[in-house]
Amino acid sequence: NRVKMPPKGKGTKRKSTGSNPSTPNKRGRERSTKSNRNDGKKIKIIAPTVSEILNDELTKLAFENWAPSLENDAKKPKFNPKLVEQIYFRDLKKSNSDRIMLLEVGQYLENYLWKNWTDDASFAHLMSILLLVNEKFRENVNAWECFHGREEEFSEFFEKVLSLKEDYELSFAERTSHILFLINTFQSLEDKMVRDECLKLVSIHLWRKVNPILVEKEIGGNKKLTRFWKKTLESAEESEDEPLEHFYLYNLIQDFFTVVESVGEEDQVDKDLVRYCERFAEWMIDLLSQLPTRRFFRLLFESSGFVTRCKGSNLAQRNEGILFNQLLDMLRFYQNFEVDDITGRELNEEEVDAKECSKIKDLQRVLFTNFPNMKELAFSSVSTFQEPSKFRNKLKDFTEEELKTLAKHLGLFSEENNGENPTSDELLKDRIVETFQKRLSQLHAVNEMALYPTEGLLWNDNAIPTASYEGESSLALPKLNLQFLTFYDYLLRNYDLYRLESAYQIRSDVEDSVRRMAPRKEVKSATQAGKGETVITRFGGWSKMALLLQDFSITNVADPKLGESKPSKVEAEAVINLSQCKGGIRREWESIKQHDVVFLVTVRATKFEGEEQMDVETSIRDQIGVKYVRGASVREIVDEEGHIIKDSETERTSKSHGNVRKLRLNLDTAQYRQDLEEEEDVYGTFNLLIRRKSKENNFKAVLETIRDLMNSESVLPDWLRDIFLGYGDPNSGSKEREDCTLNFNDTFLSGSHFIETHPHSQLEFFDANGKEISKKEAEELSPPFRVEFENLEDSKQKLKLRPYLPSIPGPYPHNIPRKNSVPFTVAQLEAIERGMFEGLTMVVGPPGTGKTDVAVQMISNWYHSFPEQRILIVTHSNQALNQIFEKIMHLDIDERHLLRLGHGQESLETEKDFSKFGRVNHMLARRLDLLNSVDRLAKSLGILDDVAYTCETAESFWMAHILPKINEFRRKMKEERNQNSIDVLAALFPFTKFFADAPQPLLRGKKLEEDMRKVEGCLIYISNLFVELKECRAFELLRSSYDRSNYLLTKQARIVAMTVTHASLKRSELISLGFKYDNLIMEEAAQILEIEAFIPMLLQEVNKKAGTRLKRVVLIGDHHQLPPVVKNIAFQKYSHLDQSLFTRFVRLGVPTVQLDSQGRARSSLAKLYNWRYKNLTDLPNTLSEEFKLANAGLKWDFQFVDVGDYDGKGETAPSPYFYQNLGEAEYVVALYMYMRLIGYPAKSIAILTTYNGQKNLIRDVFRARTGWTRFFGNPSRITTVDRYQGQQADYVLLSLVRTKAVGHLRDVRRLVVAMSRARLGLYVFGRHSLFDNCYELTRTFSQFKSRPNQLVLVQGEEFPSKRKLGDESNLSEVVVQDVIQMGNIIASLQQKIDEKIKRFDQEEMKNEEWRRLEVENKVQAQNDMVQMEDTAEMEMEAKIQHMEEQQEMEEQNHTD
Repeated sequence: NRVKMPPKGKGTKRKSTGSNPSTPNKRGRERSTKSNRNDGKKIKIIAPTVSEILNDELTKLAFENWAPSLENDAKKPKFNPKLVEQIYFRDLKKSNSDRIMLLEVGQYLENYLWKNWTDDASFAHLMSILLLVNEKFRENVNAWECFHGREEEFSEFFEKVLSLKEDYELSFAERTSHILFLINTFQSLEDKMVRDECLKLVSIHLWRKVNPILVEKEIGGNKKLTRFWKKTLESAEESEDEPLEHFYLYNLIQDFFTVVESVGEEDQVDKDLVRYCERFAEWMIDLLSQLPTRRFFRLLFESSGFVTRCKGSNLAQRNEGILFNQLLDMLRFYQNFEVDDITGRELNEEEVDAKECSKIKDLQRVLFTNFPNMKELAFSSVSTFQEPSKFRNKLKDFTEEELKTLAKHLGLFSEENNGENPTSDELLKDRIVETFQKRLSQLHAVNEMALYPTEGLLWNDNAIPTASYEGESSLALPKLNLQFLTFYDYLLRNYDLYRLESAYQIRSDVEDSVRRMAPRKEVKSATQAGKGETVITRFGGWSKMALLLQDFSITNVADPKLGESKPSKVEAEAVINLSQCKGGIRREWESIKQHDVVFLVTVRATKFEGEEQMDVETSIRDQIGVKYVRGASVREIVDEEGHIIKDSETERTSKSHGNVRKLRLNLDTAQYRQDLEEEEDVYGTFNLLIRRKSKENNFKAVLETIRDLMNSESVLPDWLRDIFLGYGDPNSGSKEREDCTLNFNDTFLSGSHFIETHPHSQLEFFDANGKEISKKEAEELSPPFRVEFENLEDSKQKLKLRPYLPSIPGPYPHNIPRKNSVPFTVAQLEAIERGMFEGLTMVVGPPGTGKTDVAVQMISNWYHSFPEQRILIVTHSNQALNQIFEKIMHLDIDERHLLRLGHGQESLETEKDFSKFGRVNHMLARRLDLLNSVDRLAKSLGILDDVAYTCETAESFWMAHILPKINEFRRKMKEERNQNSIDVLAALFPFTKFFADAPQPLLRGKKLEEDMRKVEGCLIYISNLFVELKECRAFELLRSSYDRSNYLLTKQARIVAMTVTHASLKRSELISLGFKYDNLIMEEAAQILEIEAFIPMLLQEVNKKAGTRLKRVVLIGDHHQLPPVVKNIAFQKYSHLDQSLFTRFVRLGVPTVQLDSQGRARSSLAKLYNWRYKNLTDLPNTLSEEFKLANAGLKWDFQFVDVGDYDGKGETAPSPYFYQNLGEAEYVVALYMYMRLIGYPAKSIAILTTYNGQKNLIRDVFRARTGWTRFFGNPSRITTVDRYQGQQADYVLLSLVRTKAVGHLRDVRRLVVAMSRARLGLYVFGRHSLFDNCYELTRTFSQFKSRPNQLVLVQGEEFPSKRKLGDESNLSEVVVQDVIQMGNIIASLQQKIDEKIKRFDQEEMKNEEWRRLEVENKVQAQNDMVQMEDTAEMEMEAKIQHMEEQQEMEEQNHTD
């Protein structure tokens, strides 16, 4: 049933040995980028103009045959197979990226190719689908969506794909596309339709093509595997037809050998052949690096000698094969990876060594038995066989026949497959040597690796691809996909990628700083230099991130540690001068602190002043003249007078002096040792010191943390381990619920709220006394509640609701517990309930659905339900962390148990300081307040002794006086209570006088139960007073702020919050301090890199016997919004470094709870993005008056405003990917000015765009148009969509920028973020014809079609509007034709502007004076507080000293 060959002349004549390179399209504007290959040449990528796109024949064909607008058109032409062939052989076969992209954007795949696919489709039809799927993967859009619904046809289609090689003579370009398609399918194993087809290729049937000796060794004593193998052989014998997929990989590998070995030593190599080989090696790596595909494939791969044969090929020896060689090295690493292929269990060093020794024993046995003249070799040591050079020398004594015999006994050669085995002496020797050579330790290499990147790595395009990577080639980089072989594999891949991504960012910073410093060559005459004429480097520019080095010297090189060759420590001193730095720039340099990383750079200018810049063919490094780059961490900073400048503000004792600063640095010891072998003294050449922004300069600490994890045994809970690596049951992360009773405190606002939110559950209700009540009675119950969960036989649960009377912790108003007021929805409560049980909980939170409220309530419930457990809160950003913290403070959680680590504390909207030092100061101040209360309590009881001297004396007072009085009171009340006497209660209560300052009367004397509760609250208040004092005692004994803060972190704080960055930076410190936690909640989890999400799970020491203490992990995020930020396109597109742990778990099928009601935006705005979620509805608050009113001065609440060319231009790109659109920038700023003129608050408006270039342009235009007056103010933000994720504004003005291609808005995740930032109004500016025709944007942009494409204003309307949304206005409407008309409208309001500015300036003057006074008062209050704390500290120290002296005197008297 083979498909017929296409006719000759249609592109099938090319032999398998080569193909012609495609001819580049010469239309349009060109931009150059550096090739990732080693030829050092530039490639040209063409960007056609808009008119060219619209006039292109493919665009016309799309409009005539498959455009979405033709879907219901009766005149739509029938499917034309000849058209598919014409397009393939004319446009697609040449692999022209512009043509493929044009067809893909035009929905050629969805609306024409797949919709009309049949089993007898042509070769062109099949290849066209492959190319379009590959293009979708390159663009990072969902490729399989259109295939779903026709799963059976997909299976037939996939079979046709597999038979391509057999049915057609493919060119190497077509072969490459074929392999790339297979790579993409095997990277999509989460899709069941795709997975079912892929896994057929890697079944146990592959072992039927492996030497039986190797199969027998692989099976070993595994009885289950033995039975499975026998059953497979039996079924194969009974089967008449051999399915294609059984031996597909085997046949493909053999065909590949034919190709790779066809390359000669010197003849020209076809570039398409090289790309095919690289892609094939990439696919092999993918198959070996995932357990489901590796399990049976690895043995076939190893038995084929793939790496050995390819390494011995001519291609691997030539310059064209450099990347191929790097891929082969990765293949060898994964071939020998330390994992049990069958069970997935990680093998330790001892097991690996035992496995290697067992192989050598087998070899020795073969030598002893079959080669009598080689007995000396048979008895040789293990090292003889493990060292390639030694073993190869021994093999020289073997004849060709003896080598074959040896290889046959080892399972490396068989007569039956002689044509498929290497037969030359050298290849056989290579196979045998490689089989037994000692495994190289990757971990040892990582430990010896320098953490700071050098110039060799920074400008190595093979290691760090250029920013213009378009997915056109393979890369020798690891990938992050669904599954990992072991934790070590996971950590190693992340380590490599994080290191390279950091190096890419450092390279960009170094290039920018050096360019700004403008290095120029200068000739120094003989009289100046004191010798012959020399050429030196002068810097004619300035950069705020770089300073000239005045001096640099190595100050200390410590001896190596035992067993190491590198120095144990290398210290240096760098001298800089800050005289040229003013204001904020100087403060930034002064703020460099201990452990910050700086870079020492040697720049040797390449051009004299006035000479032209080098041509684009020259590397950037050569253009700017960077010779060396070395990193160093700051140990301390010394000012001009020799004073050490301390790190933190709390330790600064005096102002630094002078302009000269000496930075005492720690250099990388491994790098220093390598540099000693250089001919030039690297450390004597530095002339520039470069710093980086602190937020972006944490790479070293993160790499050290990952390396530490690689050297330790990473232990996750058993319920999380398998699912983390990507195996096992996705439901295993959620532990089975047991019968239990949990405290939900104030989660439910009432009994009716509980009933409404559990419509499908079996419920029972009880009152506070345990008596069962009816549903109607339960509706009147009030919180707090406990819920009992009882498992039933049908896998359902019965829920029993019980209210309880909480104890009142005191008679004062501030003692009344703060309660939750959020009426949680069914989905929110499901998430909260899941989070109460042990295990993994995943919460998907669409925009505006209350993710933070859910997180805060979970934390509150944990706090009250598990008082012995500690909670760790982790977020991606400081803003999200502050939002959680601010809401926690409004719940019934004692603030002494709260602690926030890291920077960002100053942004908290509270005067309280929750940082470590802030909490220490709070505890010291709280101690004084508590001691004052104890003193007042003593006096109320008539005790005049100084019992409030210290916490210790207060504790003695509690034991000697208070506790006996409480016990006596309780005893007497038990005697008298039977008389139900309220008078007796009041008479016996001993602390009435102490509570004289509480609201009176203290006891009402009406109900005994009520007064008893009040009395119990008073006793709890007194008890808590002494409990807190006991906690404060540590702050008396510990004398330094550092020790006190660490005690607070490890002992007292029950809720600790930090960002993922802080967790990575401080992991080793936290572990050394003994930090512990039981529950982890991670917000913004979908925005956090894989490794940054993993590290917070391992911030505590693990007891190997008891296991990890971690009981609950809650991940809250939204994988439908933007992923983590990765700046290098290659690491993002090829290596998937931007994949978050949250997204991977979702792909694996881990159960999630999706919050399904949003309360952020108007219902009309929410429809722009709610189609991306399942059943996302609106909360009742969106029906409030605010959401019903129209936007003043604007007819519509959302609009797409079509912006044509401005001054004859649409999008421009001054540099690659730095897209700008002046027309849109002017239009956006004009609308902002209009909105401000009619009264909109500036802070309610955000201006967003999809590109950094446009962000900068809008800021420039904004300053030019509004800089002449402060009236317009500043919008809440002018930033990119990516940066604005997680934030919101009432009104959003969005610029889409692009006019030639849709760009990265095609990523639906970015679209969702862009559409969901606005609450009340969204106005999108862009090229309508471009975005309206994009398949991925259809669901959103179809709604914009209901509104005109031109901005419609309502003149004469002021903010806020009284007009209802949707009502017709009595005022005149103006349809704005373009930005020119919008500018005229602004100009017509000039008089109105002048009047408003006068009033505004008068108000601003008053406000500025008021703000100045407020700041002065605040500073004075802070100074008073500091003085009070210092006084209290001195008094406490004096008292302690007095006590110590008194104790010494007593001891002396006792001794005497």
